[in-house]
Amino acid sequence: MLAGLVIVADTPGKPPKSLAAATRVIAGGVPSTWVVPSIEELRLTGTVDWESMAREPRKVLTALGEAVDELISERTPK
Repeated sequence: MLAGLVIVADTPGKPPKSLAAATRVIAGGVPSTWVVPSIEELRLTGTVDWESMAREPRKVLTALGEAVDELISERTPK
């Protein structure tokens, strides 16, 4: 089962119109979509210090984590 799609920007700033349009089309075919802004530290090192991360990516990743936790709890027999 596909629960959602995570899109991570590879560069800072707004995406080109064609890429934004493609994102909307693809997002329409999945239950949830999370768009994570560019995180330079992640791009360069492959890891991120949660405390130093900007607020917006942290909000998106927190929402993603909550969605994963919810899916896991729905699948766990009670």
